[in-house]
Amino acid sequence: MKKPLFIVFEGVDGCGKSLQAKMLNAYFKKRGLKSLETAEPAFLGKNGAKLRRVLQKKEKVSSLTFQKMFVQDRKLHLSKTVNPSLKKDVSVISSRYVLSTIAYGAISEKIETLLSLNQNFPYPDFTFILKTPIETCLKRIMKRGKETEFFEKIKILKQVSRNYKLAAKNYPNVYILNGDKNPEKIHKDILKIINHESV
Repeated sequence: MKKPLFIVFEGVDGCGKSLQAKMLNAYFKKRGLKSLETAEPAFLGKNGAKLRRVLQKKEKVSSLTFQKMFVQDRKLHLSKTVNPSLKKDVSVISSRYVLSTIAYGAISEKIETLLSLNQNFPYPDFTFILKTPIETCLKRIMKRGKETEFFEKIKILKQVSRNYKLAAKNYPNVYILNGDKNPEKIHKDILKIINHESV
């Protein structure tokens, strides 16, 4: 690779993005490439603590305030984690970024509003959206053994999946992959794209 990469994995909860991020991070390290695995929300600072409470339904805020909290969380994530790493020639692999805010936020806000809120953020070098059947995603969520959070409901997740496709049209370097395939096959598809575009 000529430069460190900023790579993002997107998709509804349970789609397999965290696994792919972990696999790609391991691939980089195995080949002696510096990389960092991270995720959003980053839950940094007081805003991050409040955001976590809202997601867990322990606190309520207006819909627009909720989306602005994700934006603030992203600003901190970029300034404290992503940008410093890239400057040190460390590739950053993140589970979730701008498209998550738009896809989930569009449940209650206009996409135009969300695009405006996120317009000043840098584009990743690659964004991979894993399109996985919602029923499969929900089974994975239930296997975690945790109480389902705010967004993890079937009707909402189906709408979010549709919103991802709409939001992706506004951003470059976005690849939609079949998340229902074997994880190793998905990983190989990702490597083909990255290696082809990064030479």
